Amino acid sequence: MISSLYISLSGLKALQKQLAIAAHNLANVNTDGFKKSRAVLQEAKPQGVTAQPQKLELPGPLLLEQRPDGEQLIEQSNVDVGEEIPNVLIGQRAYEANLKMLKAADETTGTLLDIIQRS
Repeated sequence: MISSLYISLSGLKALQKQLAIAAHNLANVNTDGFKKSRAVLQEAKPQGVTAQPQKLELPGPLLLEQRPDGEQLIEQSNVDVGEEIPNVLIGQRAYEANLKMLKAADETTGTLLDIIQRS
């Protein structure tokens, strides 16, 4: 019973990190030269899941800007909003699923304790 609680809690923690990374990416979508990150979910030993951040060094689009000293190519952020929003929604749904699992485990534990108390 406790292991299911631990697994759900580790999932919540990993998904929270995943959502924080996506929020950081979205906050920097207009920052020149910004490189996005991804949360790579990995199995934790002995059980559970962890999220490891991984920076993606892909180049962003180049934009020709007029500067006082002439035209200059400026690398834009490599964040794609069309890619980040679905990742946020998937992370949100996975977070909600882990919350439901945590609630179910809590209710099961409460029922078990009620049965033991009656005995």
